[in-house]
Parts: sequence; structure tokens; C-alpha cells
Amino acid sequence: MNIAHQPYRGTITCRVEFYAPDDATAHSVLDQCATTIGAMNLPHQVKEVSANVPWPATKSMPETYTYLEMEAALCVWEWINDVTLLNSHIKRDNWVEIRNAVGSAELRHQSIELGRWCLRVFDICTKDDRDIFSAHSYDWDIIPEIMNHAVDENGEAIIHAEALPDPAIIAPLVVKSLTTLSFDEWKKELDRQMKHRLFITLEDAGVSEMVIEGHYGDYIQGEQIGQLIDRFRDKHDLDDRAISTWLA
Repeated sequence: MNIAHQPYRGTITCRVEFYAPDDATAHSVLDQCATTIGAMNLPHQVKEVSANVPWPATKSMPETYTYLEMEAALCVWEWINDVTLLNSHIKRDNWVEIRNAVGSAELRHQSIELGRWCLRVFDICTKDDRDIFSAHSYDWDIIPEIMNHAVDENGEAIIHAEALPDPAIIAPLVVKSLTTLSFDEWKKELDRQMKHRLFITLEDAGVSEMVIEGHYGDYIQGEQIGQLIDRFRDKHDLDDRAISTWLA
């Protein structure tokens, strides 16, 4: 709605211009104008100048976006710039190729749908545990990891919504990637839990690095640290057995 006014001999003349999809909506707007002016206790007259003006074919209601959708789209666009413009180890040839093919404007526009897709993946990941990614940054860790999966079976970047992978399939992959400890992190956590629960450490047992690496492989395949310790606790008596005889 565009309202232009100018004073003329003590009288304020208002011109109200608006588009409405039908007559009922047009008259509703006019009624609201009259009500608003009337509430100010001023002499007034609402005159319908141009009625029955059709809704322009070229005008459409703008699509609205939520705050989270806008944030996700901006994070996606930032990541795309990082992997296509920066000369660093995170540069992705597949995304550079698609940027060169479709142009920056199209890629920026598609960041909206990519952001929405990332949100759907994120919602599935955090459905049962809202704090599952508490140790990670949303824009520097989570969005980039989700975007790693915006590719087809040939590794080509995907930017259109209809071609993106099913969020339900991608979500578990993202969770596993972001919650899997590195070898050093896993070893430190294993040592901490063993000392807390069983009063013995890996150093006390003198276990070789090769053997420890083998058990880290079990962790990568899905065995959690607590399960590893539980198996040891249930099977062995720490009073008269060395931990190394079990781990070897």
C-alpha cells in the first residue's frame, strides 16, 4: 500500500493505491482506511477512485521465509563461497564446476532450497537429542557436513531441491560423522572411563598401540566405549587378571 499526502488549505488529501485479488478484499481495505481515519476524530471522506482493478498478472505475492530458513541459506552460501573461491584445502572441484556452469546468481538463489534441505536433515538429526551437536558450530561444522552429502552417485554437486538426497538417509550419516571421536580422542576417553569405572588404565596394562588401534576399529564399526568396558568387566576378574591378557 502506497500512501501519498500533501497539505492543501488545512486539508490532508490522501491517495491510497493498492492491488487486491478481488472486489471483496478491495472494499475491505477501503473500510479499514475509513475506520482508521475515523478513529482520529477528523472530518473525512473515503472516495473509491479506481475500483475493480484486476490483480496484475506480473505481480505475485512474495514467498516468505522463517528466520531459521534465512540463517541456513546464508550459512550454505557462505560455505559455497568457501569451497569455490578460497584457494585452500577445503576447495571442492565439483562445486567450482557447477558455479562456473550456472553462475553465482543462480547458485546464490539455490542456496535457499539447499538451506531448507539442510534444516530438514538437521531436524531429523536432533529429533531425539537436541544437544547432540552441542560441541559443534552450526555454520562451521554442521552445515558443511550436511552439504558434503549434496552430491549424486558420481560425486557431482546437486543444487536443485527435487534432486537432493532423502534427508532421512543423510541424517544418520551426518550424526555418525560429527559424533565419531578421532583415535586420540577415543583413546583418551577409553582411558578416562576405565580409570573411573575399573580403577585401571591402558598404561597400567601395558597394552601395545597396535592392539589399541584394533579396538578403535571396533568403535568405528559401532561399538561404544562403554560396551567395550562392559564386556571386559563381565568377563574378567581384575583382581587376578591383567587387562593385557584380555586385550591381546
